[in-house]
Amino acid sequence: MGLPTLPGDWLAHGRVRIRQLLLLRALGEERNLRRAAGRLNIAQPAATRLLRELEESLDVILFDRSMKGMSPTVYGEAMIRQANVVLADLDAARNEVAGLAAGSSGRIHVGTANSIAPLLLSRALARVKSQRPGLDITVHEGNSEPIIAALARGELDLVLGRAIPGASAPGLRYELLFREEFRIVAGPKHRLARAKRLTLADIVDEQWILPPESVPMRQQLDLLFIEATGRKPKNPIESVSVLINQTLLQEAPLLCSLSAAAAERFARQRLMTILPVRFSALALPVALITREAGRPSPAVGALLDAIREVARDRAS
Repeated sequence: MGLPTLPGDWLAHGRVRIRQLLLLRALGEERNLRRAAGRLNIAQPAATRLLRELEESLDVILFDRSMKGMSPTVYGEAMIRQANVVLADLDAARNEVAGLAAGSSGRIHVGTANSIAPLLLSRALARVKSQRPGLDITVHEGNSEPIIAALARGELDLVLGRAIPGASAPGLRYELLFREEFRIVAGPKHRLARAKRLTLADIVDEQWILPPESVPMRQQLDLLFIEATGRKPKNPIESVSVLINQTLLQEAPLLCSLSAAAAERFARQRLMTILPVRFSALALPVALITREAGRPSPAVGALLDAIREVARDRAS
């Protein structure tokens, strides 16, 4: 069956109902109609009817049925993804109305990829919180792929992450803020802490703390070392935790790559030393990532504006 051209008032005529969206979300997680119906507290025949009516209105098959359960078709995957976004937006609307009624200004779930521009987000959060103290803000930190996937599912309101060419997900908007430069740092007692000038060859065989190989910064750093020395650092401690890395630099003769802004701040506090090795080629894009569909709530809009303002202040 081909996908028909639906009338513009398709939703207004009740072709899709909230309960059907809830059923799609449950089926996406359970892959079993009986268990999905149980989550909605409805009988299985009622769930079957809801799904059949939705498939008939769309004129496509959303799930392949088998003895092992139900597997979403390509149409089913699309509808599950969009159902999650719609339900998340409805939850956000409910939370915002409840927050306003209680004298608050709403709730925000913001995602940030590990180690990306930590000072930018911290300053933006502080700025928006001073303007709107009633905001409830939750920060979710993790690897880029799951954080961006959570945004696409509607679980997050915005993400501060990397704008990697060719890696953008459908339905998401990437707004480039700036390119983040990196520095090589060591603990203040490291034997290289007082060096006047260093090359990549001088530091390639040192002990290192580095992000996992899947992280773009690690990939670019490895490439720079290979181009300059024919090899890359061996047997590093793999960590993206700024707190753990900072502690490790105090405890062991290790080197680490850190964003320029964070490195300069730690250096001013004498917690680490920036080594005199410049990486003009090691600069990665920082992007503000949002969903294309829908308009941000006033609370989310305030944080988006604060992030842009801090980014502009940083560049000036």
